[in-house]
Amino acid sequence: MTPRILLLTNYVHPASGGIRTFVSALTAEAARAGRPFAVVIPGEHDAVEHVAPGVDVHTLQADPAPAFDRRYRLLMPRHYWPARHAPLARLLAAWQPDLIEVCDKYTLLYLGYALRMGAYRLPRMPMTVAMSSERMDDNIASYVTPGAAGRWFSRWYMRRLYRPAFDRHLANSAYTASELNVAYGPRHHPEVPLARMGVDSDRFRPDARNATLRNHLLAACGGTPGSVLLGYVGRVSPEKHLHALIDMLEHLRASGHRDYRLVVIGDGPARDAFMHDAERRVRGRVLHVPGITDRETLAAHYASLDVFVHPNPKEPFGIGPLEAMASGVPVVVPRAGGVMSYATDDNAWLAPPGGAGLAAAVTAASLAPEPRRIQRAAETAAQHHWPLVAHEHFQLLEQLLCEHRAAAACATAQPRTTASTWPWLSPAD
Repeated sequence: MTPRILLLTNYVHPASGGIRTFVSALTAEAARAGRPFAVVIPGEHDAVEHVAPGVDVHTLQADPAPAFDRRYRLLMPRHYWPARHAPLARLLAAWQPDLIEVCDKYTLLYLGYALRMGAYRLPRMPMTVAMSSERMDDNIASYVTPGAAGRWFSRWYMRRLYRPAFDRHLANSAYTASELNVAYGPRHHPEVPLARMGVDSDRFRPDARNATLRNHLLAACGGTPGSVLLGYVGRVSPEKHLHALIDMLEHLRASGHRDYRLVVIGDGPARDAFMHDAERRVRGRVLHVPGITDRETLAAHYASLDVFVHPNPKEPFGIGPLEAMASGVPVVVPRAGGVMSYATDDNAWLAPPGGAGLAAAVTAASLAPEPRRIQRAAETAAQHHWPLVAHEHFQLLEQLLCEHRAAAACATAQPRTTASTWPWLSPAD
């Protein structure tokens, strides 16, 4: 019998990118396959969208995030505790999932503890799986402190709070998983399986290129049709290391090879600071375009670039570079982070992190685009087509559920041992 799966995440708002795309792909695959699947996300008002029989998207009213990026809303513990009155508790009782997948490290992890305490009247305890889509240590370094205290807190939190809250963990790349594997400790814990992200290679394609749009974008950032149009698509936030794009433009301007202009598509809490710095250091060479929610329009912007540049050396996965690959655009990325899950010297221009390295790779990509490398990039994107990736994701969840149930059946025959109710106070592994 096909298991009933419930996914919860805070990483969704009307103009958000990667996780919203991921959730949409899973929902479409569940509807196509007739798979019972429900999604719970925060929003301005309570709502239910019936996508297909047995496939629903539930929006629970939630307040904006108190800091960092107020475009996001947060499902908080009040949404699932106390169980008698919490809206999520009522949804759990009605849905009765076999597996609950949580994509959040901060406010939803305590749901796992509430389930283990028997807070909800369910006929059978669902398996809990955490999907890690970013590294906590990188977020702490970007938003709180990059020092030793931040690294210590991240490791303590991952090992003592996040890891024990769930039965199993997934990660979107080896880079993201490495933080979890350290948190798991050296004994008695399995390696974290990888659940890759994807791209809509039907929508993002080379023939979406629009010469009029390209010339319009170049004119808006002070260029001419003979200039090289560089582009970045994604959040404009501290953890994306966008300052490297300005460093890169300074190096390119100093080199004098060609005239380079940059369009930054997206929004976020660092937008004003980034544009102020760009105007101060490379005046008139950077155009900011707010987040584009229409996917066809976004596809035209991707395909109309001359080179796509992703500057973040600590990217958890990087859907943007994959979408650029599908669009037939040369892709420049750092030789680091989660993009190394799919980016190689055969399908991208890999660069040392930082402005100088990115500038050298951009120069190489713009002077000699190498059609064979771009073709290999398109093949890579096709291998990450969302329907394939979403199908793989459900198969992986089913595999984990089978393993979990087998282990639980085996454990019933073993003597019980007493475990600490408070894992953050238990001895180290």
